[in-house]
Amino acid sequence: MAIGTSHTHFATGAVVGLHCPSAAQMAQAAMGQLTGAELQNVRDHVTHCPSCAKTRNQLVEQLAGWSGRFLYKAHLIWPNDWTWLEQYKKYLGPDGASGQPKTRIIDRRFTLIQLAKTVRKVRGSTGECGVLGGVGSAMICKTLEKTYQNDEFHWGFDSFEGLSEPAEIDRSKHAWQKKGALAISPEVARQNLADFSFCKLVKGWIPKCFGPALDQRFRLAHIDLDLHEPTIHSLQYFYPRMNSGGVFVFDDYGHLTCMGVRAAIDEFFADKPESVIETVDGVAFAFKV
Repeated sequence: MAIGTSHTHFATGAVVGLHCPSAAQMAQAAMGQLTGAELQNVRDHVTHCPSCAKTRNQLVEQLAGWSGRFLYKAHLIWPNDWTWLEQYKKYLGPDGASGQPKTRIIDRRFTLIQLAKTVRKVRGSTGECGVLGGVGSAMICKTLEKTYQNDEFHWGFDSFEGLSEPAEIDRSKHAWQKKGALAISPEVARQNLADFSFCKLVKGWIPKCFGPALDQRFRLAHIDLDLHEPTIHSLQYFYPRMNSGGVFVFDDYGHLTCMGVRAAIDEFFADKPESVIETVDGVAFAFKV
């Protein structure tokens, strides 16, 4: 392994490393071109060396700028103080859609948790359409677990057979959806939600799967379906059952890959009194009037 700038750094009283990796070595590590001890040495060194951490941050910011992307500002509290995540860690796993690290969509997890907090004092059940491995439902259930009354539940609706056939409106140039994508065993979600006795999972296609919960009132609906038609059907189900002050959360409203979802939500709320608010992470929400 080539040697970069030479100097000694200390962390918690111990020598971390005698040689700083070069920018090229950092890039090799980030691209997976270093393995084993070499990779670990670079990661450990950069973590404890302020000079190298600064170089790493400059590289990341430059690359983001070249690709037209933006990074969250370094002074924001939530990415720096991870104590908010502690109670949810056991439910997190690699991103279900891509297998990438759990932090890939951690901003959307944070947004969902914050919106769930807004309905702590609102009565009703909660629901999620598009459960996948149950992480989103776990975020909701853990946030609100002490607020459910005897006749209130968290309902998770999913075919667990993957997506239905995309319609023409879903077929944008950025779309990746295809029939059967995101299929997963319901047992994965059941295990991830085993801590919550008030959680009910319903396997089936939308809208038929709503049958067991037709008499329910809701305070939160998390809709994460990636496609136009099931999103419309979900809104038609939840809207008349949503209590005043309840919140609709749309996971993929702001995604170039899910323009059919955006069209469905805009279409549905066009003649409704509620306003759909889009956030910087692609999530949107609306509070029921």
